[in-house]
Amino acid sequence: MPAPSIAIGVMAHNEARNVGRLLAKLRSVEIPGSAIRIIVVASGCSDDTVAVAQSAAREDPRVSVVVDPERRGKAVAINQFIAAAHGADLLVMESADTLPEAGTIAALVTRFADPRVGMVGAHPMPEDDESTFIGFANQLLWRLHHAVASRSPKQGELVAWRNVVESLPADSAVDEAYVEQLILQRGYTLAYAPEAIVRNRGAATVRAFILQRRRIHAGHRALSQEHNYRPATRDHSLVLRLALGELARSPGRAHWFLLTALLEAWASVLGWWDHAVAHRSYAIWTMIDGTKGLARTTLEGYPLVGILSVSFEHPENVLECLASVKRDPYPSKRILVVDNGRSGAAALVREAHPDVELLRLENLGLASAVNVGVRALLAAGCEFVLLLNDDVVIARDFIEHAVAAAVADPRAASVTGPVFYYDDPERLWYAGGEILWWLGKTYHRGRRVPWGPAFRADRRVDYGSGAAALYPASALRAIGGWDERYFLVFEEADWCVRASRQGWHHLYSAGPKAWHKVSASFGGEKAPTYLYFLFRNNLRFMRRHARPWHWPTFLAFYALESLGRYSLSALGAPDRWIRERAIWLAVADAIRGRYGRGSWLPAEQPIAERRADA
Repeated sequence: MPAPSIAIGVMAHNEARNVGRLLAKLRSVEIPGSAIRIIVVASGCSDDTVAVAQSAAREDPRVSVVVDPERRGKAVAINQFIAAAHGADLLVMESADTLPEAGTIAALVTRFADPRVGMVGAHPMPEDDESTFIGFANQLLWRLHHAVASRSPKQGELVAWRNVVESLPADSAVDEAYVEQLILQRGYTLAYAPEAIVRNRGAATVRAFILQRRRIHAGHRALSQEHNYRPATRDHSLVLRLALGELARSPGRAHWFLLTALLEAWASVLGWWDHAVAHRSYAIWTMIDGTKGLARTTLEGYPLVGILSVSFEHPENVLECLASVKRDPYPSKRILVVDNGRSGAAALVREAHPDVELLRLENLGLASAVNVGVRALLAAGCEFVLLLNDDVVIARDFIEHAVAAAVADPRAASVTGPVFYYDDPERLWYAGGEILWWLGKTYHRGRRVPWGPAFRADRRVDYGSGAAALYPASALRAIGGWDERYFLVFEEADWCVRASRQGWHHLYSAGPKAWHKVSASFGGEKAPTYLYFLFRNNLRFMRRHARPWHWPTFLAFYALESLGRYSLSALGAPDRWIRERAIWLAVADAIRGRYGRGSWLPAEQPIAERRADA
């Protein structure tokens, strides 16, 4: 089928805080062959929503703004969108208080390759804090929504449909459900795209929760009575089975689960009253506390971010890394590449990305190169430094997610997100760094595990992987640079421990996603060079930071599990004797206190001078 033309509608009422970020994300959407229009319908706005949207329209001719001075309900706004989208093949509708992740719109559009599909729903994922009751209740309801939609498609928050619906009744209070039944009437089917993630935020108080759920129950009852249509979430037996499954997975929250069920039942009773007795209309509803701010994904401004990548070998990697950085629409960034090797990265970067700043240095180690780059970016006024391995690529919305998380948590010395294997893009390499002091082992939570709900909650971690990490300038100045005696491996864990002992902490946030080729610069995680620095620096790390009572178990583990396992596994490798030499030379150098390049790497031939090649 030919690529469809697409109109994306943004329904907005007093959304100045979020509409700019949403439009930036939508303007970055690219679907090969498809002409995309973005139509903002601003209804009865008394804040700067219209000004922000019109500013985007001046910058991008694909954006237009429909201004209604009166707030007449979402159904009326949708009808205005449908009229303005005349001629489009597909309509996409998103509320202005949500934010789609990269690839979400494309994932919705892909479903229409099946000519039977008439409407597709995205996967809403709330950002509410599940450690509070109201956050738990919001998260629970949307998990159930996802579970229901996975079995019987249910639309919500962000939807797309074929342009075959003329209009909605002005008094409709459940617009997505009403469109569902119109699409089904026209002989199409419904679909659900669980990979199409859209971020939202639920009610902030119990009162707001009840008000929101009451309105939805009343609207669904009206739809059932007037059109004999019940959305999938009105299948009470299915919802009950799925809810019991949720309870079985989280028995420790049984009291909150029961309270949420009671609130939902009470909201259902109130919805029945509003529909059957009071005949109350919810075409225009009271805005509730909580849905007007995506705290972890919303910025009031765009702090200057310096992006730093150190290239050593395989310069094609850094070119792909830079391409991903440039695809990110974050507007306030400065990019610096440090060429720390002899493979010609500086020349390739200068040719492919002439706007990128370059430094060419002697190879005094990753830690030294990072310190030089960080000092240059801080001197240039950067408020954050984003460190990226040269073999990493980032998601299109990585920078804003990371910066927003850092701004919301000013004592976070580092912010990292999920990092996936480049060649297995749904399998995690990193979802937070932990330190097992009794074993002297740093490890990545979620390693080799498929991406799933367990890794979507923000949490504090022991250390952040330097493969893709954002550092605020305040933390970098307070803690100092990476310890250059490590040369490479363990330097970021060392820095994070130093930060923690000065009262900072480290944040893992599910928003900023990256993909890693894993040690591509020196041949993988079992390459002799990696093994040498791993075992040598493990001993240095423990000498610097471990407590005396950690040492007995650490030494036993280091000797029997780490050295024994790696030495035995090396015996079956073609380069077994090189690996064996690397491991035992590492131990010898650690005992002798020989750090930096150590005994493994040959001396570097000096470059005449350190200079900027930009």
